[in-house]
Amino acid sequence: MVDTQYLIDTNKLLLDEWNIAHPEDLQPIGVRRPEVDNIIPMVEKYDKNQNEFEDLIKKASYLMAIVSWIQAFLDGNKRTGIVSAVKFLYDNGYDLDISKKDEKEIRSLLYDIQDQRVSLNYSIVDKIIIYTTKRTKIHESRR
Repeated sequence: MVDTQYLIDTNKLLLDEWNIAHPEDLQPIGVRRPEVDNIIPMVEKYDKNQNEFEDLIKKASYLMAIVSWIQAFLDGNKRTGIVSAVKFLYDNGYDLDISKKDEKEIRSLLYDIQDQRVSLNYSIVDKIIIYTTKRTKIHESRR
């Protein structure tokens, strides 16, 4: 499972890469500690069923959604959520394929989640689950 330290390290790496590539548009690096500490416990609370694939998809989707919604980092929350979900699925034998064409759709959903500050919008999470399900395939090494 992706843990809190992985989220922090991933966010820093993504923003370091951005800042090197875009010195004219530096993005701040920082963690809102109480928020980041809540991410993994919130992801673990989702409704589980008896299907391993569906549970992995839900967990990855909730990870993307919650990182984007809770805004635990000063910048790069959506990128951190996406990369963390991809790693989580990969570590569990699946590939999440987000092409450049499809990236706009997931970013739009994550912006919608982010805009819902009062509570996590589960109807948007359901759309993220559908998006993730359509683009996740078993990793070649597990076939």
